Amino acid sequence: MLGLLQLSQLFFIGLFVLLVIKVRPVHLIVGVFILRCLIQMLIFKLSSNKIGGKDLVLLSPIYEIFFMVFNPFLVLSNLIIKKTKWN
Repeated sequence: MLGLLQLSQLFFIGLFVLLVIKVRPVHLIVGVFILRCLIQMLIFKLSSNKIGGKDLVLLSPIYEIFFMVFNPFLVLSNLIIKKTKWN
């Protein structure tokens, strides 16, 4: 399920870039993107208040980009590197 989350984020950003390049005027497209970001940050704020991480909300877009770049490397390394068995 976590892989589907990352895949949907990649599709959203990829389609956003494609629509900005192909469609004019871009006001509606940019508005939908900003609305998604605001809703996502609101959800992060509500959940971070529950766990006591108040400063995480402003950095969440940066963390999301890092996760989208880092996660494919993590998946590939788990496929390549032999799994260690714990006793």
